[in-house]
Amino acid sequence: MPLTPAALPRSPRRALLLRCVAAAIAVLTVVIAPLLMPGTALASSGATVRLSSYDTALLHDINDARRAHGVRALVASAGTTDVAHRWSCAMRKATVLSHRPNLVLALQRHGSNAWHTLGENVGMSSSSAPGALFSAYMHSPEHRANILDPAYRYIGVHTERARGISWNTLDFVDAYSTSYGSTRATC
Repeated sequence: MPLTPAALPRSPRRALLLRCVAAAIAVLTVVIAPLLMPGTALASSGATVRLSSYDTALLHDINDARRAHGVRALVASAGTTDVAHRWSCAMRKATVLSHRPNLVLALQRHGSNAWHTLGENVGMSSSSAPGALFSAYMHSPEHRANILDPAYRYIGVHTERARGISWNTLDFVDAYSTSYGSTRATC
């Protein structure tokens, strides 16, 4: 039988317990809930990074793998995500998987002009589950190396789905300026 407030014995302890539970729920709602909501991530700058639930789950898998290997989690950054967004749109439109030829210039123009190291993973999957794409990345030595590289601190992630195919871009960079602001790319 589930424990409900009505099932607790009536006493001053019960009233105190209920106030403590209510306060704890309020704190969890304010502090943790925004972090769990798909669609939005906060970069260290406080700039809003809009991610789909697919991309949020993919980033979660990436950061879980990094933590499991003793590497700090990546922070989604707005400008880097815009770069990834535009490239995923281009691949979807062309229906060709390829690396962005002007990645350095694009990242420099989107908040990472002081970069020292950067990288890119591109992938496609017929599965609608982000775990399938993550697994494919982790089974490729080059893609896995980018995901687990401790030099990277920021990531841009975007996936476009069309005609049953997910077109994904992950852009990695070690430096990012907060002056870029919030994500603004669209296809």
